[in-house]
Amino acid sequence: MSLKRVTSKDFPVIVHWYRQRKLTPPDPRALSDVGFIADGRVAGWLYLTNSNIAMIEGIISDPSSTPGLRRESLNKLVGCLIDFAVHLGYTQIMGVTKHIGIEALGKRYGFKRLPHTVIYLDASDFSVEQERE
Repeated sequence: MSLKRVTSKDFPVIVHWYRQRKLTPPDPRALSDVGFIADGRVAGWLYLTNSNIAMIEGIISDPSSTPGLRRESLNKLVGCLIDFAVHLGYTQIMGVTKHIGIEALGKRYGFKRLPHTVIYLDASDFSVEQERE
């Protein structure tokens, strides 16, 4: 079992996992440079801020892998991302997911569901004409 940092060479495999799951792959520019792959089955990213808050996001797994092994790798990955953030001095870690299994794993690690609504702005949606209005 292994844990390694994500590199640009890993991106084609990660894109393949997204496509197998009928999901849109992320723009590589949107991914943190702190990403890990556990056992060649699960990948995820840690987003670091200039405050005491870090965020885990973008967890994806190989859908063709064995579910039990995938869960082991997911657990290893999430533990690694938390440990990495804590080692760097982050005291608050957020997680973003729509997947119930990842949410359940987060709860086992002590994450709590918050009553907040997450809102998102993609600045690339604005055209020059919209800015002038």
